[in-house]
Amino acid sequence: MEAAICRWDIDAERSINYNSLEPLLQIIKSKKCPSAQLWAVWALANLTNVSSSKYCLLVKEEGGIPLLREIFEDMSKEKMLKELAGRTLAVCDIHSQEKGLW
Repeated sequence: MEAAICRWDIDAERSINYNSLEPLLQIIKSKKCPSAQLWAVWALANLTNVSSSKYCLLVKEEGGIPLLREIFEDMSKEKMLKELAGRTLAVCDIHSQEKGLW
């Protein structure tokens, strides 16, 4: 599963509309299945990259920033997982600065 996720286009638009990111955040919190955690972080990276105005706000409001920081700063995490978490944090930071949020 991890090899497949690494090949997905992070810039691709999906016809998915989340009203809440809580299901993804719950998967990220669970450390029992690294592949599922990678998928959930990839999904956040994709959503915030493609639709930052909607999803960066949801990431912040629903408590995703601390979860992503924890992954990004954890030296034991896989490189791809850390890169995706870092990318999501960076996109949300840029979006918040542009919009005067946070």
